[in-house]
Amino acid sequence: MRIARLRSTGLKLAQHADAARQFFASTIKEFDKVTGNFVRLASKTCQDHEFEEILKALLPEPAKPRNSDANPGLRRAWETNTARVLEARGVIRKLRQSVRGADLQGSRGTLWGVLNAVLEFVDHHQETKGSKLAYALLGSGMDLKQRAFKLVLDKAA
Repeated sequence: MRIARLRSTGLKLAQHADAARQFFASTIKEFDKVTGNFVRLASKTCQDHEFEEILKALLPEPAKPRNSDANPGLRRAWETNTARVLEARGVIRKLRQSVRGADLQGSRGTLWGVLNAVLEFVDHHQETKGSKLAYALLGSGMDLKQRAFKLVLDKAA
């Protein structure tokens, strides 16, 4: 009975060790892929007009509702949302030039610099209701960061 238990335990340990090897191999493969993307972004320049295209795709202005002229409350809500989007774009424009590390090689004028400006905006400048951490890591802030990452990767392709 004792030998059977030892064999069973040894088999479980081998299965766990194999699962751990697979997990770490997968993690390293994904890390290499992300690192390659970051290097590619840092090597791709981003002209001002391309940056503006990214901003407009990332933070589009809300469409004006058809009946907003007849409904002052609806018009004010649309104007408020539009102003919020334009202000966010303005902050990201400034951050593109002044974000931490903006002067490092591979940042200024590159897609990497664009991504960093958006990340800085979401993590440190975007006003939120509730937990800033939850917004940046789990909520719409994370969604915005993921969309920005996809946009700059598409631009780099």
